[in-house]
Amino acid sequence: PNGTFTPPANCTMTLTQTNSAYSLQVRHGNTFNFDSLGRLTNIVDQYTQPLKVTYLNSTSSLPYQVTDWKSRVLTFNYTGSRLTSVSDGTRTVSYA
Repeated sequence: PNGTFTPPANCTMTLTQTNSAYSLQVRHGNTFNFDSLGRLTNIVDQYTQPLKVTYLNSTSSLPYQVTDWKSRVLTFNYTGSRLTSVSDGTRTVSYA
């Protein structure tokens, strides 16, 4: 890629690059931020309330935790690359 972005016709999204990271802002104010590996790192809504995504490690594409602006956390567990459970610290949903 040459670093340029041409949105589709009638598209109301804006993609910007800062160093090796990208931000996609949609019409109603949500901003999706991506790291240099193309992984979603956070979503900030129109009220500037963030949702943060962390990954198993610095090169993994598998999300480990999602934390909202009230510090509520979902933790994802895997066997290999297969999702086996999701927990909010109180409740856990497991997948067979």
